[in-house]
Amino acid sequence: EARARSRCEALDLSDAASVRAFAERQVAGSSSGRPLLLVNNAGVMGVPEEAGVDGHLWPNHYGHFLLSRLLLPAMGPGSCVMVV
Repeated sequence: EARARSRCEALDLSDAASVRAFAERQVAGSSSGRPLLLVNNAGVMGVPEEAGVDGHLWPNHYGHFLLSRLLLPAMGPGSCVMVV
């Protein structure tokens, strides 16, 4: 009998350091060969520009890309990444 296990953790997709720390924890705690399901859903609106950078780019695009890229080592056979 297969048993699914899930957990919830905080992550700020607009902050590269937060994304990197989250990914490091996931990769360090992953069981090699277990499938991982990652759903990237961009939907943040009304974020002000900061330091000349559009406030929508990091949480809606760059953060998802960085997270997906950093989680690749934890993805075993049957893993799936979905972009919504």
